This record gives sequence, C-alpha cells and structure tokens, in this order.
Amino acid sequence: MNTIMILKDFAMVIINIILSIATVGLIAWITYDKIFLKNISLKIALFKNESLPVWLDFIGGFLVPVLFLVATLMAPTGKIVYDGHWKDILVSIAYISSYTIIFAIFRYLADRIVKTIGKLQFKKEVSLEHEVFSQNNIAAALFSISISVVFISMILQENILNENIFSNLIRVSLVFLITLGLLSVYKTYFFQKHSSLFKELFIDHNICSGVLLLGHAIAVSLIVNSTINWFNAPSYSWFKLSFISDITLMICFIYLIMLVMVSVSKLIMNKILSININQELFEENNVGYALLESSYYILLSIIIINGILVK
Repeated sequence: MNTIMILKDFAMVIINIILSIATVGLIAWITYDKIFLKNISLKIALFKNESLPVWLDFIGGFLVPVLFLVATLMAPTGKIVYDGHWKDILVSIAYISSYTIIFAIFRYLADRIVKTIGKLQFKKEVSLEHEVFSQNNIAAALFSISISVVFISMILQENILNENIFSNLIRVSLVFLITLGLLSVYKTYFFQKHSSLFKELFIDHNICSGVLLLGHAIAVSLIVNSTINWFNAPSYSWFKLSFISDITLMICFIYLIMLVMVSVSKLIMNKILSININQELFEENNVGYALLESSYYILLSIIIINGILVK
C-alpha cells in the first residue's frame, strides 16, 4: 500500500512539473512571438539570425524567471498535490499563467518607461523591444533581465496562502519601492561623473553597464528579501509604520556597507594596479572587469547578509 501511494505521489509530481513547464514554455513563446517581436519570428530570431540579445532576453528575461516562480509555487501547493487531486494541479497552472501574464504587463510598462525617459532626456524614440530585437543591443537585454530580477523579488513576497491580501500588497510595494530607490542611488553614485545609466545602456550600447546593473539588481534583491525573511513577522505587523521603518533602515544599512566596501575596493585596486577602473568600464568597455565587479556585488551581499542576519 505504501509503495502504491509513493508511486502515485511521484507520478502526480512529475505530471505537475511537466504540465507547468509546458504551460510556461507555450505562454512565453506565444507572448514573445506575437506581442514583443510583433513582425519578427521568434524562431527566426533565435535559430536563423542567432541573435545573442534575443537569446539572453528570452531565456534570462522571461523563461528562467517564470520557471523560477514555478519552483516557488511547488512548495505551497506540494502538500495538496501529494493528495492526488487533479484540480490542485490546475490551480497551480492557473497561478503560473497569471504570473506569466503579469510579467508580460510588467515588461510592457518597463518599455513605456524607457520610451518616456528617451523622449524627455534625449528627445529620441527609444524602445526596449527595438533595442533588443532590431539593434542587437546586449546591454538592453541585460537591462531586461535586471527588470526580471526585480519582478521575481516582488512576487516572492506574495504569499498565496496568506489570508490577508493587503499585507501582501504592502510587502510587494515595499520591495518595489526600496529596490527602485537603491538602484537610483547606485545610478547617481556611479554614473554622476561619466554619463547616465540610460545613455550607457540604450544610446552607447555599453555592455559593461548592463552587466553591472544586473549584478547590482541581484545583490539588492538578495539584501531586500533576506532582510524581510529575517524579520519573519506575522501579516498584521505590516500595518505598523514602525515595523516597516525598521525593515527599511536595516536594508539601507546593509546596502550602505556593501556600497562602502565596493568603493574602498575600487580605490585600492586603482592604486595597486595603477589603472582607472571607471575608464575601463565606460571608455574601454572592459566586459571582463564588469563581470568581476558584478560578481563582487553579489558575493558581498551574501557575505554581509550571513554576517549580520544569521541568528
């Protein structure tokens, strides 16, 4: 009897995984092929033109993030699926479909923001989709992946088993606002003497800027989500301004430590190697160093989180 139940549970999990991945793949392909690419075939862009920006954007900016959300959905629905109820698999697929559609809307809004900034700052029509699919702008594709990281960070705060939808909305909104604020600090701090992040990404097509932005977005998301999880507060706490302030201050404190350590490290490297790192990034387009610094953001955030938030 136990063997039969185990086999049944295993079969239901496999079916859930297959249906979930198939759903994500189908929706992602249709969304890209019919909405984002418009008059361009996704099949031709990926396999005939072999466009690296499109590959990066499709995989890192859409497919992998949604599949990551599939993995997170497995946890809350797992106990239900193990009972062998087909309707619960359909519920899981419904959530996946909803997240994919929301993601597409989020991506569309990002494109509108890019167009607005282009018109206001540079009096130029700049489109995220056009940059990725027509201009083969790798930096724009990396920007798209960074947007996906922010989206995942927000969605991870939404607890489908939480009976209070308003506390969910507060958590998601807080993550979005804090992440946007910290990325704005990064943009102002690192680009003030050289150029603007927007110009580097969409006008100059500087891959280094895209790599740095992606690493920074991942680091910020790790800091934000780890801090919120560390507080581990019940839903009613999110209605208290003092509690939200405590979380925000802790996130900013950890971020400040990371920012100081990055700045000091760059100064030391400038002195020891007798190089100008900013010149390497914004004039020489040294992608190798950009990858190193981007990785440094992520590793620093993990080290600081483990050092401060481990109980």
